[in-house]
Amino acid sequence: MQLNQAMSRGEIDAYITGGTYTVSAARLEGVSQLYAVCPESGPADGFGGVNWIEVNSAVNNPSLHPNALDFLEYILQPESAYIVGTAGGLLQPVAQMGQPEVFDKFTADELDAIQYETLDYRISHAVEYDIVPGEDRLMKIYGAAIRDRG
Repeated sequence: MQLNQAMSRGEIDAYITGGTYTVSAARLEGVSQLYAVCPESGPADGFGGVNWIEVNSAVNNPSLHPNALDFLEYILQPESAYIVGTAGGLLQPVAQMGQPEVFDKFTADELDAIQYETLDYRISHAVEYDIVPGEDRLMKIYGAAIRDRG
């Protein structure tokens, strides 16, 4: 939430690893110049971005919780899926949006905030999350940029 507030106040020049979840709350509040973008191509096996795709599942580790399947059934219901997609004002697309009874719960402003019209494009040009192969180097570059900024 602090990141979104700082973006709304114009205190951040760029946020490299952000996406739909990062900018949706600010966009919903009218800060429409913020965008989640995904380049057409890039260094990740030819893809330009990364997708974090959250999947809810029942894990049998070490044993299945007795309410796990009931919870999954609950969050798959249209009203619950909408609540998950709008939880805390940080909007995110949910897989159930493919169902009209879920999709229709989202307002035009909410769909604009999550940039729903470009979601298919962003997904098709992104790889799924993987560990950054040069994270130590990336952090050195990032740290130097922050120090140079003052």
